[in-house]
Amino acid sequence: MTLKESCEKIASKKSIAEFGYKVIQIEVTNRCNMGCSFCGLPIRDAKLRDMEVSDIFKMLDEISNYNGIDFVAFHQFGETLLYPDIWKCVDHCRKLGLKSQLITNGLLLTNKNIDLLLNHPPDIFRVSAQSIHPEHHKPMRGIEIEFDVYIN
Repeated sequence: MTLKESCEKIASKKSIAEFGYKVIQIEVTNRCNMGCSFCGLPIRDAKLRDMEVSDIFKMLDEISNYNGIDFVAFHQFGETLLYPDIWKCVDHCRKLGLKSQLITNGLLLTNKNIDLLLNHPPDIFRVSAQSIHPEHHKPMRGIEIEFDVYIN
């Protein structure tokens, strides 16, 4: 591709930033391994399911046509590490020149998932831990796991 063609391609991209949108969130799954008190998921009537990876790739392909997107964030109500193709999604973002952000509640940070994380790193990785007080952990997160075990 020539420099002129590259410049034309950049100039032809749609800009979504002018509307104030800089982060695209994709809820790849609505399945979760916690029952947090602050989450709307337990009251929703939707069936628990995953998105088709081909549909996610189509969305990412379309998103790559827009200027001004800072990140594609994989999270919302579901636990991203329960989604079997999450690493393919992160890799597809990188292939398209999109920055990715992955947020997890941390329960599935096993040796296997840590290896996968290191081999398919998102640009931003966050572990969501809402409470640093052990007495608030169980009622807030809705799971029967000791605070110290969870934090470790």
